[in-house]
Amino acid sequence: MRKKTTTKSKQQVKAVEPKMTMPCRITIRLTEEQMKQVANNAVLKGHKPSAYCRQVILGRKVRDLSPDTRSYRQTLTNLGNNLNQLVRHMNTNGSNKSDIAKAMSLITDIKQLKSNLDKS
Repeated sequence: MRKKTTTKSKQQVKAVEPKMTMPCRITIRLTEEQMKQVANNAVLKGHKPSAYCRQVILGRKVRDLSPDTRSYRQTLTNLGNNLNQLVRHMNTNGSNKSDIAKAMSLITDIKQLKSNLDKS
């Protein structure tokens, strides 16, 4: 008799996994101007000041989680999906000039969005 296995979605796994605790604390003193700069940099990247400082102190690249960047990434994902669907259609049914023009247009849009993401 086969044992039935169940798969959990990512959301279910996240709910079960315990949140990482950070019991150690570092206190630093900043001028008001320095604090404003840290807070501003954190907001620009879409982080809380403590998370932003943690990334900087550990020498990690601070990921840009701002709404604009998330929007760019979602648009880039959508364009990539459209391109994959178009190429699949072209491979299955053969391609014509219209399909090739659409593919080239999507590739141009993807390159433009990627260069915008790389700048931020």
